[in-house]
Amino acid sequence: MRGYSVGSFDQSECGVPTSFSISGCPAFDRLLGSKLAVASFEIRIPVFGVPEYGLFNVPFLPLTLAPFVDAGIAWQGRQSLTLNSSTSDPNSRSPVVSAGLSARFNVLGYAILEAYYAKPFQRPEKGWVWGFQLVPGW
Repeated sequence: MRGYSVGSFDQSECGVPTSFSISGCPAFDRLLGSKLAVASFEIRIPVFGVPEYGLFNVPFLPLTLAPFVDAGIAWQGRQSLTLNSSTSDPNSRSPVVSAGLSARFNVLGYAILEAYYAKPFQRPEKGWVWGFQLVPGW
């Protein structure tokens, strides 16, 4: 989930760990579970590329911009799922959502490097966050 990476959480977001906390950070614990449901919607806009695929003919640096929305939920066997993200029940899980813009670069035809700027909506004290990741496909 873009906007919810492990390294982006700090102690001020964690609050007081509960006895149900797995990682010691309840805000991060909502991303952990044995079952997952994830959805992503993005519109890819090819900016640089070959004439057949790209707004500008720059074949040596393929670049795609993509506005996106990511949503996901993680839970364990007996936890109940809810759409209410303000619940304080440790046995209840609610989805996390982020939206933003990503840029994907094809690095030498070998790897796809993605840089993103995302707003994680279930982290109110956190503003927009930057991130980088290697993506498995173009």
